[in-house]
Amino acid sequence: MRALLLAATAYVAACVIDGEAPRDLAQPALRFVRGEPTPGARDVPIDTPIDLYFSVPLAAEGLREGSVALHSGLVQSSLRLRVDLLEGRLRARPDVVLRPDLDYRLVVNAGLHAIDGSRLAAPVAFSFTTGNTRVPPPPPPRAPSAAELQPLWSARCVEGCHGAATARAGLDLSTPAAALRGLRNVASDQSDLLRVVPGDHARSYLLRKLLAGAPTRGLPMPPSASPLTAEELRLVADWIDAGALP
Repeated sequence: MRALLLAATAYVAACVIDGEAPRDLAQPALRFVRGEPTPGARDVPIDTPIDLYFSVPLAAEGLREGSVALHSGLVQSSLRLRVDLLEGRLRARPDVVLRPDLDYRLVVNAGLHAIDGSRLAAPVAFSFTTGNTRVPPPPPPRAPSAAELQPLWSARCVEGCHGAATARAGLDLSTPAAALRGLRNVASDQSDLLRVVPGDHARSYLLRKLLAGAPTRGLPMPPSASPLTAEELRLVADWIDAGALP
């Protein structure tokens, strides 16, 4: 009986269904939710980004070359991977435009982990076919300044915690200059991540402290008030992604 159970468990763990990862019976697993383009899509623009959505945002620091692979036959495309914590999205953008009228297969390899520590239990794979069109150019990214963030810090963070007189954890957010000194490329005493990595909000510990429900050491921020709104979080993320400029 025990041998039969082990064999059945191994069979379930080995199964891969296009677009769906099997359930991890030991603990809640990271789940793949959907992909864009959708599995089986046809006439996909040759310069389209590939967006993969998960049940929990991925930990960007855990991504490696080969975490996601895209190939057509024996030709594999190099991908640039970028996580959006606020949308639970992994964007996989090919380094070059895809070839028209070809079948492509995308494979998300098992072992990816989310910011809550859950992992993708088995690979996810799906296919799509390109057309010969292109997508319109995206609008220029927003580039807020540290001065634009200051009203947010002043209203939600300064009083009692991160003012010039208190500066808990050595972080003073009372002025734009002080916020820059305390955030940009500064090590966190609660994580191996830097507080703010200019150009990458997903690798910045600040975003995880502000994101409601994200597991972090200590209290989430702000600790005694309502979480930041989606608009406020996006403002902070846009500031970081634009380079965390003064």
